[in-house]
Amino acid sequence: KRKKGHTKLLDWISNTQRSAMAPSLEIKERLHVEKLFRQRCRNDANSTTLANTLEKDIQTVFNSPEKFLLELLQNADDANCDNRPVDVRIRFYDGYVAFSHNGKHFDRYDVEAICDNAQQKFNHKKCNLNKTGFKGIGFKSVFVIADCTYIISNKYSFRFDRDYPDWKVNNKNKNNPDDADDNPCASRYPWQIIPIWTEPYDIPKILQLNPEDVNFLFRLRHNNDIIAYALNLLRNTPRTMLFLRHVNNIVIDNHGCVTRIDLRQLLNSHHRYDLYLNNVLTSSWFVMGYNITIPTAISKQLQTIGPQECPEKLKKAKCIDIKFAININLQDKLYAMENATLFCYLPTSVKCGLPFLVNADFLLNADRMQLLSNAWNNFLFQCIGRLHIVSLASIALVPSYRLDVLNLFVRQLQPYTQQQFINAYENGVKSELRNILFVPSNIDSRLLKYEEAIADSTGFFKIFTGIDPPLEYRLACYDLNGINKLQHQFTLYELSTIIEKYSCKNTSIKFQRKLLSFLMEHYVGPDSLARASLGNIQHCLSGKRILLASNHKLISSDNAYFPSGKDNPINPKFLNIEAIHPKLLRINGLKSWLKMIGVKELTDINLILEVENVVNKNMDSFTAELSIEIVTLLCNIDTSLISEDSILSSLPLVTKTDHLIAAKYCYLPSLLKPKVDVENLVDIDVGFVAERYCLLSKTESLKKTLLDIGVQQILPLCLQIPFQELDNNRIDCFQEYCQYILHDNQDDLMTINQAKIAYIPLLRCLSKESYAQYFFGLLMEHEDAVIQNLRKFENLLQSNSKRCDDDNTSTTSYLAFMLSYTPCIQAEDGNLYKMSELCSPSLRKRLGRRLASLLPQMKCELGQSVIKLSPDLMHLLGARDVLSVEDAVKLLQVVANDNSLKQQKYFKRIYLAMIKSKYSSDEEKQLRSHNILLLASDNSLQHFNSLYFIHGDDYDVANSDKLIKSLPGLSNEAMVVICRYFKIREIKRTNLQVTYRNFQVNKDLKMDIINLFKLTACIEDDYEHDKVDTSSKWVTTLAKIDFIAVKGLVWVYKLKPSIYFEARVLLRDRQLLYERDCPRFKRRLLDILVNHFDLSIEATSLLFELASMTTEADRLDWLQENGCDISKLGNSVTDKQRSSAPSARKRKSTSSHHYELTEGDDNNDNGNHSSKSLNHASRTDVSCAAAAMITKRRNRMETEISLKSSFSKPFVISLTDDQSMFTLNSKYHELDHLSKLENTTLFCRDDQDLEYHKTLLKAQENTTFSDNSNKSKAKTSRSRKMNLRNNTLPDCNEMHETIDLPLNQQRNYLSNSVQANSLDNSRIFDNEKIEVDKTLDTELVGDNRIGKRLVFDYLQQRYRSKYPTCTYKETEFGFILKGVDERNKILSLEVIWRNCNVQGDNLIDMEIIKNSNKRVIKIKSTNKDEEMIFRVSGDDWKHMRALGDRYRLFCVYGIGQRDNITIKKVKDPASLVFADALVPLEIRFKL
Repeated sequence: KRKKGHTKLLDWISNTQRSAMAPSLEIKERLHVEKLFRQRCRNDANSTTLANTLEKDIQTVFNSPEKFLLELLQNADDANCDNRPVDVRIRFYDGYVAFSHNGKHFDRYDVEAICDNAQQKFNHKKCNLNKTGFKGIGFKSVFVIADCTYIISNKYSFRFDRDYPDWKVNNKNKNNPDDADDNPCASRYPWQIIPIWTEPYDIPKILQLNPEDVNFLFRLRHNNDIIAYALNLLRNTPRTMLFLRHVNNIVIDNHGCVTRIDLRQLLNSHHRYDLYLNNVLTSSWFVMGYNITIPTAISKQLQTIGPQECPEKLKKAKCIDIKFAININLQDKLYAMENATLFCYLPTSVKCGLPFLVNADFLLNADRMQLLSNAWNNFLFQCIGRLHIVSLASIALVPSYRLDVLNLFVRQLQPYTQQQFINAYENGVKSELRNILFVPSNIDSRLLKYEEAIADSTGFFKIFTGIDPPLEYRLACYDLNGINKLQHQFTLYELSTIIEKYSCKNTSIKFQRKLLSFLMEHYVGPDSLARASLGNIQHCLSGKRILLASNHKLISSDNAYFPSGKDNPINPKFLNIEAIHPKLLRINGLKSWLKMIGVKELTDINLILEVENVVNKNMDSFTAELSIEIVTLLCNIDTSLISEDSILSSLPLVTKTDHLIAAKYCYLPSLLKPKVDVENLVDIDVGFVAERYCLLSKTESLKKTLLDIGVQQILPLCLQIPFQELDNNRIDCFQEYCQYILHDNQDDLMTINQAKIAYIPLLRCLSKESYAQYFFGLLMEHEDAVIQNLRKFENLLQSNSKRCDDDNTSTTSYLAFMLSYTPCIQAEDGNLYKMSELCSPSLRKRLGRRLASLLPQMKCELGQSVIKLSPDLMHLLGARDVLSVEDAVKLLQVVANDNSLKQQKYFKRIYLAMIKSKYSSDEEKQLRSHNILLLASDNSLQHFNSLYFIHGDDYDVANSDKLIKSLPGLSNEAMVVICRYFKIREIKRTNLQVTYRNFQVNKDLKMDIINLFKLTACIEDDYEHDKVDTSSKWVTTLAKIDFIAVKGLVWVYKLKPSIYFEARVLLRDRQLLYERDCPRFKRRLLDILVNHFDLSIEATSLLFELASMTTEADRLDWLQENGCDISKLGNSVTDKQRSSAPSARKRKSTSSHHYELTEGDDNNDNGNHSSKSLNHASRTDVSCAAAAMITKRRNRMETEISLKSSFSKPFVISLTDDQSMFTLNSKYHELDHLSKLENTTLFCRDDQDLEYHKTLLKAQENTTFSDNSNKSKAKTSRSRKMNLRNNTLPDCNEMHETIDLPLNQQRNYLSNSVQANSLDNSRIFDNEKIEVDKTLDTELVGDNRIGKRLVFDYLQQRYRSKYPTCTYKETEFGFILKGVDERNKILSLEVIWRNCNVQGDNLIDMEIIKNSNKRVIKIKSTNKDEEMIFRVSGDDWKHMRALGDRYRLFCVYGIGQRDNITIKKVKDPASLVFADALVPLEIRFKL
């Protein structure tokens, strides 16, 4: 019987027998434990693997220390005897925890099960549905918190000990005993399943254990705080034991602090359970249990689930139990919990949004905290949904809990639950909602179905009982908690939809006052329900006939008015106006409420609104009688209250021709004296108001009324009317534009519909001069607005995504379309033209007055007015800016018959207009179909088919009737376009052959021209390659060219030898051929070379200036006087040459000379051609030649050459206190990446250029140069060296500097009005020596004035040299330059010295204002050569950062030494600080 589980056998044995049997039983249990020890204590590979796996699984599954407590409670609940209650006692003291219960003691099977892993051999709990555990791993959770567990139950006494000594002994018996101390001993043994027999004297005596109980003693491996936390968690959540089968009492003893938890069931209730903590009631629960039969389909699905997920007992079960536990609050009401936890006899961590606790046989994961996704759990959730509705029906039958039913109703689980469980729960709820009654009714104690119950949130049926019995039958109890959970809610919105039906049931004053009082109470202010459903009160009750009128009829608030107290004489019949019954207004506050729902006072503004409603409703069926009645009413009220967008502007009015036209399209007749008498401007009826209106009221009142409703008294210029708002049937030609939009350009329809168009009405009347005068005068008055509007129209077309690949000009504006729709504009010749046929002012200006007079142009004098539209407006209105083919042919034919001196100019203007017109291929064919004569190079007129064109610049062709004339100011590219228009044959250079006779090489002429180009090279630099010697490039090229004087120079066309062209100068195949008998052949030679070398404008001017001088000495002197650097010439010009050729400029006392240019023949006898032979004409001829070349070059230049940049040294910055220190040291000069930080340095060049100044060094006695020994350092720094004589310092007011320009500015340096002595790095002063004592020197250096003076003189000299043609004017604090710069743009440059008369340091020293662009300069000075340290104040630093790249820092070095002065510039020093190019020496912050 003991083997079969009859534990009562001990009760049948007497005490004597028990004492006699004890030794044998104890021996039996010990042998059993020792046998298990021997079976499991094996130190092999399998044992080690099992030990590691077991330890890892325990730490993974039971990762929270408090889980062991739940597993022990579950084991105690499963160890009950005959369903008797089980008491649990937990004691915690000094590192040990004792867990005891009075349930069933351990037997042989229990010992072997607890020593096994996952109950591999024992299934007595797996098959018992009354047992919770089935996996056999729950007890292993104790090893998370304990390293030694003692089990004392009846005669069994054993333990699981990680630190058992035999582990180490057995480990040392291995072959390698040295490893025993290195590795943990227990890791080789699965000590969690190896029982060790323990004698009573080996059990710690920490806690007193009751031998009658099943005792577990744990030696803790964690600190005590974790165990205390687990015990406190159990103490604070006593509902943990709510669903345990047998555990009803738990005692927790924490170091003497005892807590008792009891679960008690009321004797008179099967559903009420109370939880007590130390005999104090903590919570009460309404528990309902249901037994659910498992369907066969679900049972079959359970068979497919593995044993680790589903136990055998569940697979064999026929039914299961599901329990709900609903919390009862202190008021003895059912309380809906927020997100209650699911239980599987013990709590899980799953929350799904149910308002009560649910216990079921869920299938959980290994740690029993989460639900598994399978069919069984889905079935349970479906059952929970069905039982939820069933339980609510049961609760509704309990009178004390009847009103709490809806509080516990949940139709859908929370979204964070798994979707399959949400769907299963919903299916269960829906299946029962259709059939079960659980909603308490408002009538008696009946119950309603959820789907038919209605919640009256307004309380209307409480007051008006019996008004709607069918609906009242479905009303839920008003006192029901959570009534808003019902599906059907009777809100103010529902009431407003049927309020008319209830109002019509009784029209007595008493009922109506009661009804209005209720509505006023509930629909007053922004009521939350009304706002949520409709938005406002007026919308909710608008149009409802709930108001009793004075005639005892129900009216709506839309046409209800307050009684005025007297008869209103202006109350026409067409207005549907009713007054409210006066007795209703006796209700306090009703009038204010009626205003809120739309009842209005009978005022002028309300009458206007009523008239607008009538107009809107009758727009499609308007009659002349109704129009007259409306106008009559409006004449008797204040029409100034009519808004601008009122529909009354569309009120149909009767015109003189008895047509009905909208008021906004009508005009005042002459009888009403409008501002503009349109009847006199046009001779047709365009919508003048009929005179019959004038009989209705006074003239002044009628005129004011008509104007207020939109009738026009002028012809307005409309600029902001969307196209979709316009009536395409109106009489001012909009129908033509609509047809143009809809049929001709359907792709543009969407764009035009969004466009704001500009128009002036009645454009078809433009042929009448009086209207044209008014029309164009109006355009002139609002010209800017019209231009802006038309440009917006064009921008809208261009921005349209559908037109991104189309021609944006295909769709025109309304004005442009109508002006070009028919000939309506009067021209100067008296005819009518379209606007597209008239010439724009820009085209007339391009052609000139004479040619423009031959083309049609708009008449300017209309009546007493002069019409002059701007070119922009004419272009936007459609006037053509291009020359049509017909007009071009007409003008060419007229010019061909003109024998005046201006014929060449006329051809040029026609050519330019034709080029700008950009003819298509079809237009070119049309142009060539006419008989046109063009101007040949010999100024004769030839047919275009007989002309040729040679492309190039390196030749001087004589007059020929076979070449088209290249007109001055027209580039070769422009002539190519003209040739393409007329198909003039272009001759390539390769098809031309040069023939000449009697040639002679002229080396002297060649040498003289080489010298001229050498001198010109002083200011010409190569922009594409840095530091390329221009002089060497030109000389090398010229050296390879032979200067050959010939006779009879002819160009023969190879393809047609009969065609030849006489030439004067020709450069081809390294031969410069020229006819010696040609007048001015030398100037022509220079012209060819200027084009060949592509000289700049300035170099061309210099070349011709030098050529005008007779001797080399004069040329050198002139260059030095104008500051040119002739040191690049090297040894080509020696002192001997200068002395042997005395300067004619020095011999003459006057400063102005006129040189004559004499053209002579080459001396073929002696072959000697000196520089004297290069005679020139007067300066007037030279200037003309230079101007011609400059013009030719400017026409050929398409883009400006990018200017080179110089770079300055890197700086190091340091901030101290509220100031900053800067240092500039030469050791940073070699950093290449820092040299890119400075974009431009306008006053420095490489010191290596000083090598080329040897000649000039000898000539200048008053100037010295400093040659830096360190070439690489000088090249990187690009500093300017200015040397002063020893023992001399110039006076600040007298001295001036001549500093070389940067590479990109040398071309702008030449000027006769500026004295420029050199282009080197020197500083030149007057010959007079100025002695300055040391005291004065110290003062000048101390107050920084000398450095500022040096910088100011440099800026003065630099800008005067850069802009020599500008007017110079000195001011009180600086100077101003005004004129035209090198790009022919207007220039205004002003330099201001802010503190020139004040000592001390300011934020700004100087300002440079160039065309309103301002830059500021800060100047620092030092007497050192290479290093500067200075402070920057806090204000300076803020100023420096705020200005950014407009801030310049000029540093002047070597002032005190007086032998070497250097100026260096830093651009935007603040950005260099942030780029780490200027590094602070130190920084101090003030907090």
